Amino acid sequence: VRTRPIRTLARGADGSIWIGTGGGLERLVHGRRTLFAADPGPGNSAVLAISPGRNGRLWVATVAWLGVVENGALRRFVPDRAPGGTVLSLAEGPDGTLFVGTDQGLFRISNDLKACERIPGLRNEFVSALVADGNGALWAGTNGGLHRIGRDGRVESLTSKDGLPSDMVQTLLLDRDGNLWFGTRGGGLGRLRDG
Repeated sequence: VRTRPIRTLARGADGSIWIGTGGGLERLVHGRRTLFAADPGPGNSAVLAISPGRNGRLWVATVAWLGVVENGALRRFVPDRAPGGTVLSLAEGPDGTLFVGTDQGLFRISNDLKACERIPGLRNEFVSALVADGNGALWAGTNGGLHRIGRDGRVESLTSKDGLPSDMVQTLLLDRDGNLWFGTRGGGLGRLRDG
């Protein structure tokens, strides 16, 4: 069996592990790894980002399309205006809104998966990591630092000038205590305590 490069991982609501590879979406359940879905249509099947959502949903982005796994099936969707650039990160907000980070900015897709709008105000448009916190804010890791987008749309930024170990934030994790962990390129691991 040829091993495909693993690009992204996520834990499902049922404890399974979802694996985004260069050849599609795989699922690991009880130690058994199976291909869940290859590309269901034209375009490249490389899965670039996956993110768990509410009610057991799993958001999926490939080079060519966006999709959601619900009730055991993968469904592709096309917003009225596609997010610009290559998708690098996904996160679902508390109200079910899907946030999409690309190499050309941050976008919000409405609950009905039709409307897509750019979120302005980031210091850098390369959005490599996203996570929504329990207070309704969205955190975005970029090549220009860490950004917090509040419910009111106001953007606050933290950079190396504010004490970040590096402005190149690559990954984000919100722990059960509400602390935000971030991995950076060239600066190691950092943490913002809740509050």
